[in-house]
Amino acid sequence: AALRPGATPPASRRTPRPYGACALLVALFAAAAVAGPAEDAALANQRGDYATALSLFRTAAEAGDPAAQFGLGSMHAAGLGVPRDYAEAAKWYRRAAAQGNALAQNNLGALYDRGRGVTQDHAEAAKWYRLAADQGDVYAQISLGTMYYAGRGMPHDYAIAATWFRKAADQGDASAQNQLGMMYAKGQGVPRDYAAALAWYRKSAEQGNPAARLHLGIMYATGEGVPADFAAAQRTLLPLAEMGNAEAQVTIGNLYAAGQGVKKSDAEALAWFRRAADQGNAGAEFNVGLFRYGGRGGTQDYAEAAQWYRRAATRTRSSPSASCTSAAWPCRRSPRPLTSGSTSRRRATRAPSRSCAPAPPRRAIASRRACRRMSSLRRRRPPRPGNRSSAAIPPRPAAGRMTIR
Repeated sequence: AALRPGATPPASRRTPRPYGACALLVALFAAAAVAGPAEDAALANQRGDYATALSLFRTAAEAGDPAAQFGLGSMHAAGLGVPRDYAEAAKWYRRAAAQGNALAQNNLGALYDRGRGVTQDHAEAAKWYRLAADQGDVYAQISLGTMYYAGRGMPHDYAIAATWFRKAADQGDASAQNQLGMMYAKGQGVPRDYAAALAWYRKSAEQGNPAARLHLGIMYATGEGVPADFAAAQRTLLPLAEMGNAEAQVTIGNLYAAGQGVKKSDAEALAWFRRAADQGNAGAEFNVGLFRYGGRGGTQDYAEAAQWYRRAATRTRSSPSASCTSAAWPCRRSPRPLTSGSTSRRRATRAPSRSCAPAPPRRAIASRRACRRMSSLRRRRPPRPGNRSSAAIPPRPAAGRMTIR
């Protein structure tokens, strides 16, 4: 319910979530308070004595104390001791922000960013974020960077976004460190540098950031920019997988399926794929179907395989690139017209041209593969009695067909 940003950073391959959120944690009341009535109000708030805190904050706020004005606005925004009222919160944040209070400037920017208590206005949000960010407020720096990253209310500019994320990362914010690592890994606004990405991921992961641990583990598992280290990938991702992270579960399943860093076990791989599939991960659903189709980790079951393929295929059906007949498939070959004047029955052709469409997302790739599997199952004919040669037993699928999410 609180507007304060959480510690979990945006996941890879996604646009970062706005961090412009009101700082409503109790600890910030003490941090914002200075010697005087606002300090007594902050202590009362920490004890849970909201009535006393509200009275003390209001008395000091009406006297013009910016810290008390910020505290009173936060109590209205959080609904502590009073009904939640963002319009009243915005009024008190504005008074504190006009006096240069960075926390109030950030929170007022967040209200404009989200349209709570005020008319949504991204330009006004950016104005207040910038005032707070220039004073070194970490959350305002991340919020401003996110607005540039997503092109929300201002020009889309990865370079400026990276500048603000770096300012927050240099202050030790784990979320900003993870986001900066992502930008180095993708070459967004900065030169692609896997070593720098790895360094920022490690700094963030050392603070317990789960998204950074996920990125770090996947880099080890895929060997993207670093030497592949499957044992390190397993050590890094296993705690996340046990906590329910679907992407980590799929990667752990792939390690068991290939016997990389762990003892090969199809049963263990299937168990991890099922845990991720139960959370709706399309790649995991495809992998479960693949295992049931080939009888890996259990008995062969075409009907169950078809069910899992169908789930993977329909999960991204709303996306054009996820359909079975999608044209958005990378690098399809289209032959040029045949040359004329050939007297041979074997007519010469020119070299085929390569027409590369934008590559679909990995979920769409899994969905397309699932569509193909479903089509092959529909075309399968039942074996004739007494004729084993017509049973058309499918080949054992290779582990390489599985996708790492």
